Amino acid sequence: QARVLASGKGLSPNYTFYLAAPNFVKQYPKAVPGLIKQINQADKWVQSHQAETASAIGQSTGLKPATSDLFIKRRPRPSSAAPLNSKV
Repeated sequence: QARVLASGKGLSPNYTFYLAAPNFVKQYPKAVPGLIKQINQADKWVQSHQAETASAIGQSTGLKPATSDLFIKRRPRPSSAAPLNSKV
């Protein structure tokens, strides 16, 4: 039986960062906005197809469907991927 020993809940926002090499960004300036758009579209799909997503996560990780489903339900909604700004 697993139990939570500690949690960061309420301590700080949970941010995920995507990094790109400066040379890549200069060479492909439309890539970053395109990637952000795709991440947000994928997140919308995940939210509207939670059972399918839980199944896919379970198949790739070996997690039980209930565990995968709980992970999806606890994710921030929407993920709101966006360029770095002064709030972060």
